Amino acid sequence: MANANTRKDFHRYYTQSEEKALFKLLKNTDHILAKRDLAWMQLLRATGIRIGILGGKILKNEDGRKRGKKEALTMDEAQENENVGRLIGLTVGEAKTALLTGYLTHRTDISKTKSNGNVHLTKNGRAALTQLLKIRRDMGYPENHDGQLILGQKNNGLSIRQFQERFSYWANQVGLKGSPHWMRHTVAKRMMADSVAKNPVAIVQSVLDHKNPSSTAVYTAPDKEDIAFAMSRVC
Repeated sequence: MANANTRKDFHRYYTQSEEKALFKLLKNTDHILAKRDLAWMQLLRATGIRIGILGGKILKNEDGRKRGKKEALTMDEAQENENVGRLIGLTVGEAKTALLTGYLTHRTDISKTKSNGNVHLTKNGRAALTQLLKIRRDMGYPENHDGQLILGQKNNGLSIRQFQERFSYWANQVGLKGSPHWMRHTVAKRMMADSVAKNPVAIVQSVLDHKNPSSTAVYTAPDKEDIAFAMSRVC
């Protein structure tokens, strides 16, 4: 049974037509940043990972306040600098390793669930990672093994807030709302609808790295499309 958040989460995903419209806009925009944004959105769509895996993690002091400076560092560097603002997101080295092994690894230092899980890379996921590496080179940045994979125009790794702002910028242009996290919901809804497994909830739970099955059960609610079709038949 879906939990109390079902109604809130129910609409927080994209239909196939909405997803197509968003990606079409990006594909038709001839700019390196549009190509970059399309690639990381496609990676989210192909893997279901949280945006924190790409953008890193905000660190806080012992009193709960966010640390001051905004540069993104590795965990070792952060331990030496109490003022660091956040940990670095997915790196070039991690992307290359994923392409070799076929699995994108969650680092425990930036994983919401503190897990070091692996996400299977589909053909689309591999293509998105390959494109992100190419775009990084095309933007003039060297392939520093420990450098953040997705960068802005000032050699800075994009933060979670910047990913959210970029997503909203493109979504608004095609009349959509939402955030990068909606891609995660979209993966789950599509998997739940298309799965032929005996226990699709368990499959989706594993892919999304949910600790509690009740978090996954929300995706068993009827789709927007299903409800619209049912209403059209009776009204």
